[in-house]
Amino acid sequence: MLDSFPSLISTPLTGMPKFPRGQVLCGFGQMLVPLVVVGKTFVAMVVAVNAFYAWRIEIMYG
Repeated sequence: MLDSFPSLISTPLTGMPKFPRGQVLCGFGQMLVPLVVVGKTFVAMVVAVNAFYAWRIEIMYG
């Protein structure tokens, strides 16, 4: 009974069930993946915009 209990309460409907540590880490990992992807995309965009403006300024004033 105790072995099957964590899997029974691991549904999203129960709010914050008491997960085993492995499931908690898995959940955090799944939450972090989109954040990392968005962060990398944002950094890439900022770098591209900065490079583009630096290139335009060089052409205009260089």
